[in-house]
Amino acid sequence: MSKPYKIKRNTRMYRGRGRRPSPLSIVLTVVGCCVLAFLGWSLYQPVYNLVTGNISSSLPTESSSTPSAPVTSDSESESQEPVSEETSAQHLVYLPHAIMADATQLDAFLQSAVDMGANGVMMDLKDANGYLLYQSTVAEAVGAGAISSSAVDLPTVLAALESYNMTPVARIHTWVDPIAPRTYTDMAVKYNGTETLWLTDTRENGGQNWMNPYSESAQKYITDISLELAGMGIKEIVLDGYYFPTMVGSEYATYGETADTVTRDACLKNYLATLTAALEPSGTEVGLYVTGASLFATDQPAYGGVNPATLGAENLLVNAMPASFGSTLTIGEETLASPARSPYQALTMAAAQIKTIVPEGTNLTMFVQCYTADGLSEDQNKTYTREDISEQLRALTEQEIEDYLLFSPTGTFPAE
Repeated sequence: MSKPYKIKRNTRMYRGRGRRPSPLSIVLTVVGCCVLAFLGWSLYQPVYNLVTGNISSSLPTESSSTPSAPVTSDSESESQEPVSEETSAQHLVYLPHAIMADATQLDAFLQSAVDMGANGVMMDLKDANGYLLYQSTVAEAVGAGAISSSAVDLPTVLAALESYNMTPVARIHTWVDPIAPRTYTDMAVKYNGTETLWLTDTRENGGQNWMNPYSESAQKYITDISLELAGMGIKEIVLDGYYFPTMVGSEYATYGETADTVTRDACLKNYLATLTAALEPSGTEVGLYVTGASLFATDQPAYGGVNPATLGAENLLVNAMPASFGSTLTIGEETLASPARSPYQALTMAAAQIKTIVPEGTNLTMFVQCYTADGLSEDQNKTYTREDISEQLRALTEQEIEDYLLFSPTGTFPAE
């Protein structure tokens, strides 16, 4: 309820009538009242704003004045910096060539991969038969007839990957290549110090040529392919078949004069460093594909008598899937029978041992088995489900390994 006005009585109002005002005084009085009314009207809004605290309307607008930079305290500036929630972990999924070559299948595959939490794919772009699985312009590849008849248009594939925010990783076979050395013999491993090309077996038994890791032209061939892929947008080149032949008859394989002064392991280390340096300006990294079994052995002739983990690769992609160990996995004094039937235990054992082998600072990406393997007896195998995949991921998490690759050779995964 509002307070009533209190009337203050003035004694003059009851006095008798005084002199009559002149016309001039009347005019001046009217003019004065008008001036006071105008001033009151003009000052009302600013005064009201000042009293109420609403002073924004009296400040210059951006359109009528030059804006000044906001002033913030150090603590305010730090609190306003954006915080990235993206993970640096690499969660890859294997992309088979057959799916890569079909736009409809590719789109469905990528959507499924995203649903499984993948943020990148690994695809084979040079296979163990020496064929390039994309449309390459590398002169030696074209000259050797090494472009596959089913080669994909890689820029189209990469555009599809980009639309799903997928990082593209390419796996290429290096020295396991029978095509290029057949055409360019200076790239080839020779037989017993002669100019005859060495074969993995007789021609009648399907023997193949082998690319010479010491050969400068062979190294340049791999480098040119890698640089081309990096230029197209590939973010990591994974080297497979990066070893010397060890099958029966390999004692007759010869590698040229350089092999007399440079050891095999040094040859592999040196080229790995050379390729890494060549790709560095593009931001593309180099990785090395190895098996768990090759890491567990102390002496590996294929790698010049050393463990492949010591070749200097900054990124190791390790296939230690349960089925890869066959009927038994033995590490030290611990043995696990039928490892494919116990995916959690198998990957826990393998990952724990691998961590003790790889040099500190190596980026480790572990394969995760997402399919039912062939070639094992029924009592050593099982039908893989989503739960088996989850159990392997749990094993990696417990071993503090963040990076993994979901692998199925056909690109299909268990429905449940």
